[in-house]
Amino acid sequence: MAGTPLPYVLNRAAAALSLAVLVTGLWLLADGLHALPRTDGWMVLGAVMVGASLFGRAPILAMFPKAAPQADTPEGRSDAVVGAGGAHLHVERYGPADGWPIVLVQGFETDRTVWSPTVSALAEQWQVLVWDQPGLGRSERPYDEIYGLDRAAADLAAVLKLLEGRPALLVGWSTGAAAVLAYCRDHPQALGAEVAGVALLNPTTAPPASGAMVRADMMLAPVIQVMNWAGYLNGALHLAARTTALGQAPSREAADAAARQTAETSPWVQAKGALALRDADLTGILARLTTPTLAVAGGYDVVARPAEVRALAKALPDGEFVLLEEVGHAGPLERSDLYAKTLGAFADKVFGRLEQLARPRHADVLRRPSALYEFRPEPRNFDDGFEPVPVKDEDERPFEGYGPTAGRA
Repeated sequence: MAGTPLPYVLNRAAAALSLAVLVTGLWLLADGLHALPRTDGWMVLGAVMVGASLFGRAPILAMFPKAAPQADTPEGRSDAVVGAGGAHLHVERYGPADGWPIVLVQGFETDRTVWSPTVSALAEQWQVLVWDQPGLGRSERPYDEIYGLDRAAADLAAVLKLLEGRPALLVGWSTGAAAVLAYCRDHPQALGAEVAGVALLNPTTAPPASGAMVRADMMLAPVIQVMNWAGYLNGALHLAARTTALGQAPSREAADAAARQTAETSPWVQAKGALALRDADLTGILARLTTPTLAVAGGYDVVARPAEVRALAKALPDGEFVLLEEVGHAGPLERSDLYAKTLGAFADKVFGRLEQLARPRHADVLRRPSALYEFRPEPRNFDDGFEPVPVKDEDERPFEGYGPTAGRA
């Protein structure tokens, strides 16, 4: 799916302007201190610029409506796995330990906290796993500093080992959808086994900008990190997120979360993730993705446009398309209730199908899903002293049954 550099360019422009305003204000103050009293006006201007740079976030956020109260994120269980590059990856589990598992995979620009509002709703019924990709959140950077879709697929495989073979619903958002598709491409034997279904939320498989722009980010990563924090403190990143990532009526909590994700993410890691998508070709896996697959688009999404997501859904053998009219690309931050409701309905469909298949074989699956993976049919071996013998039931009607032959006359 083609990407657009608009969000990337606006974020960088907002951050650069923010840093320029802060530096100019500091320079005016410093210059005025050495030239008093002739430069009182310039000192006042410098003070205003510095004040706006450090405290402009509050009035900007006041422009957004406050979100309705949401349930607190339940207490999670922390875990760690070793990724393909040797780094320790931070994993958190929520919800019932024996529930059907849902694994959430975010894009290369955010950490696991982007799912926090959605986890609160899903964890009431499902076992939910969230994790940080290498170099983001609480996960280490790979020791060899190599990033790529094959690495992302291998890291996801390491996380899935925590489920010990239990089928899971894989959910990928933004470029996290590319990681999920890469895993399905590299592990076709998992489809229908470890992978019960796939959900692609606002999916994009293209880099956010050109190779030259991304490489510039890598070289100037420390400067860009300072720029991003300047843009967060003065509210410029919030306005950029309102234009490029959010939808019809975002809340101040959603705007602040989207801006903070941009500020906290390492530009170097983000650039490496973008380069990993540069030569990605995941179109071949779509026709082979035979598990139930959900593709979700946002009506205001300028990154993964609804028409492109609809075309992706049509290319899937068992695809389903859902359009959420009022959300943008950062839908899980903006309307977590809609995403949780959509994912919950799809999970009911996916795992309900497994329960239907399991019902004739093992009734305990309906009460305890993990029983499905503990059931193994016992082979019948007639070489161990057992063979068919006539047996009578309570009505004295003979039929062929199984009984021991040892000791018979």
